[in-house]
Amino acid sequence: MIREIIRQINDRFEPSFEDKKLGLVYPVLNKTDWLPGSQNGLVYQDAVPNSSKASIIYWEDYGGRVIDSCARYQRFSHQIRLVVWFNFNLLPDTYDNYVIETLRKVPRRFDTVTLSTTGQLPKKNDIFSRYSYRDEKQYVTYPYDVVAFDFEVKYMSTMCVIPSTVISDDDSDNDYS
Repeated sequence: MIREIIRQINDRFEPSFEDKKLGLVYPVLNKTDWLPGSQNGLVYQDAVPNSSKASIIYWEDYGGRVIDSCARYQRFSHQIRLVVWFNFNLLPDTYDNYVIETLRKVPRRFDTVTLSTTGQLPKKNDIFSRYSYRDEKQYVTYPYDVVAFDFEVKYMSTMCVIPSTVISDDDSDNDYS
């Protein structure tokens, strides 16, 4: 469910500096002998910062829980992170303007989904700590930069999508043709 919600958030998030916008990214070792070509359209190397890209945007999943439940629905709370990496050799504006634009462009509500910002991570290599990038330190110092925001996503899932139908014996005698 969260994969689809993140896909919908990502589709609605359209910053002007977008170069490489990915969806939900899972950690994969860059030092392995094999790298899968893709998973759901994502080529893993697309998430690795390099000097040929103006920006890379992706989401990470940090887990969720049920916050309320009844016979007809469940409400969930999920923690996700938006990571945006910038290459100012290829971008004309300032870091502050891109950060402000990022926060303004993230959708806050659609359907039964709400997003609220829970924090901004300090600009450190810790943002990339789940990955084994080579030379990741160079990608958080000028002319590169990174920002990461944590969000809480709340959404509801119904337990009964199709109402139950009872067919009585009387219905079998009817001619519906």
